[in-house]
Amino acid sequence: MTKIVEMVQGVTKSVVDLGLSMIAKEWENYDKLLRTRKELRSGWYIVRRDESTLLTSLGSVTYHKTLFQNQSTGEYEYLLNRIMGIEKHTRMTENAEAKLLEEAVQTSYRKGGEQVCITEEAVSKETVMNKIHTLRFPKTGSPSPKKALKYLYIDADEDHVSLQYINEKGDIKKPRRHTIMPKLIYVYEGITCENGRNELLNKKHFGRVYEGGKAIEQLWKEVSEYIEASYDTEELKKIYINGDGCHDQERPENPKI
Repeated sequence: MTKIVEMVQGVTKSVVDLGLSMIAKEWENYDKLLRTRKELRSGWYIVRRDESTLLTSLGSVTYHKTLFQNQSTGEYEYLLNRIMGIEKHTRMTENAEAKLLEEAVQTSYRKGGEQVCITEEAVSKETVMNKIHTLRFPKTGSPSPKKALKYLYIDADEDHVSLQYINEKGDIKKPRRHTIMPKLIYVYEGITCENGRNELLNKKHFGRVYEGGKAIEQLWKEVSEYIEASYDTEELKKIYINGDGCHDQERPENPKI
């Protein structure tokens, strides 16, 4: 390693350490205001101070915060968390999660955990996996006004997706299998043929990993709500559903339009 590299690494570490200490000091100043100015915490009294650590995209910030108790309800809370917008049991800031997810979707769970912050700290692959599996995306808006069609088509299927593991297959005990099977549903208005290729017309996708009967029921509820919101159901004569359980006579002879 050259002297230049040593200097750059040393300066980087010093700058990062200074930044982490500045963040910790600022948070503790907020906590001090809550302790010393009773008007800011009316109805709450001091119980004790605790040490806490929060992983940021810069590194781990270790600081002290005060636990308070509400005189009326008896509830315990770290009021610093409230003013900072930190939910209970949070161990990682949003910008750290963003770096983790950005790397994980491009490469792997392991690398996502390694790139969570500038310092050499990392989180486990299981943590990355859990973060990704708990993601929920907002539903897209429905067409307006409602379309008046005679027929709609639904294709229902599932896919096989290989799971990632820590070192080798089988070392993740939950779920106890090597693949997951996300459910996939497409709602569309027919099939159009352009440039010699068949394409689904105005298709809408639904799908993620659904486990258990209630979850599958919720999936079909989402499909039903979309149809109700997007189409004039009084005008609909039939909805053709194609899937593994469908029989040929239930499918239209020529769904092309």
